[in-house]
Amino acid sequence: DLMSGPEMSQISPEICAKIVQFVGFASDLASLSRVCKAFQASAQARLFKEIILQDPETTYLVCQSINGKNGRLGSFVRRFWMVRDARRMRDPRSSMSRTIWQEIHNALRNMANLQFLQIQDPTASNSWILASPFPEFQLLEVNIEFMWDANVVSFLQTQKRLRYLQSLDSMEDGPPCPVPSGALKT
Repeated sequence: DLMSGPEMSQISPEICAKIVQFVGFASDLASLSRVCKAFQASAQARLFKEIILQDPETTYLVCQSINGKNGRLGSFVRRFWMVRDARRMRDPRSSMSRTIWQEIHNALRNMANLQFLQIQDPTASNSWILASPFPEFQLLEVNIEFMWDANVVSFLQTQKRLRYLQSLDSMEDGPPCPVPSGALKT
C-alpha cells in the first residue's frame, strides 16, 4: 500500500532517485512519476533519458510529450532513436506525415542535452528537420538516414564534439555537398 499525503512529501529527492534506479520497466516508471512530486522528477528523468521509437503513432505522441510544458522533458533526453520497424506498423510502406516530422523537429530543439541521435527516413526527404535554427545539443554519435544534402552538412558543422557519424550518400544526379575542410575535427 503506497503512502500518501504528508508522508510522501517527506521523502527526500535523493531517496526517490535511489528507488527509481531499481525500477526495470517503463510502465512502472510512468506510474511512479504519478505517485507524488517527490518521485516525479527522478522517474521522468529516467523515463526520458533514452527514447527508442519504432512506429509513427508512438513517435508523434512521445514528441508531443517532450514538446509540452515548454519542452521541459526534452532536457532529460540523452539518446533519441527513431527507427521504423515494419512489423509494428499498419502499413509498412507508408511514409510518415509532415505533421509527425514537424513534431520531431520541435522535439529536437527541446533536447538540449542530447548526445546520441539515430533517425531513419525511408523517403530520404526530411533533412529539413535539422535545418537552422540549429538545436543546442552537441552530439557524440549520429546515425541519420537522410539524403546527404546542404541541411545535413550545415547541421554537422554545428556539432563540435562528434565522434561517430553515419549517413546516407548524396544523390547521384545532384550536386555534391562537401563538408568544409576542418569542420569535423577528430
